[in-house]
Amino acid sequence: MMLRPIVHTVAALCAWSIVLAAPSVGAQGTAGADAASVDARTEAGIERYRAGSHREAIAILTPVVAARPDDQAAQLYLALSHVWLGEDAQTARHLMALRALPITPRLSAQLDYVLEGMKVGPLSPPLRRFIALALDETMSLERSPRRPPFAESLLRRNFPYFP
Repeated sequence: MMLRPIVHTVAALCAWSIVLAAPSVGAQGTAGADAASVDARTEAGIERYRAGSHREAIAILTPVVAARPDDQAAQLYLALSHVWLGEDAQTARHLMALRALPITPRLSAQLDYVLEGMKVGPLSPPLRRFIALALDETMSLERSPRRPPFAESLLRRNFPYFP
């Protein structure tokens, strides 16, 4: 019966010793935490975009792009959210900002075609859908270029000479 207060006291002392022994967060730690926060917000915005909540994605990604204008994924998914909503001026603005960043040749070529097509006039709903799906697929491939797990066995079975 006397053991319970002692156990709680020892547990509290251990918790305080961990807190006191932990290194303090300096300027570099804060910058790392801020970068992680921006990355988390980018992922949350992409998740909202893919869920079809384009207004929410815009609300999440707009501050991310303001804080880090060189974030390719945030720029693209912000533009794609505007594409789905029919906001061509905002779409073009973010796609041109993305085009100015160092991106892969494939994404660069696709953006050139989309921006040229947007000069002709308003986009039709099927064309909006095509643009959004094509650019989303390209960015997904660039963000995780690994082969899917089944691809390796499929390639080895069908092409035994494949490296």
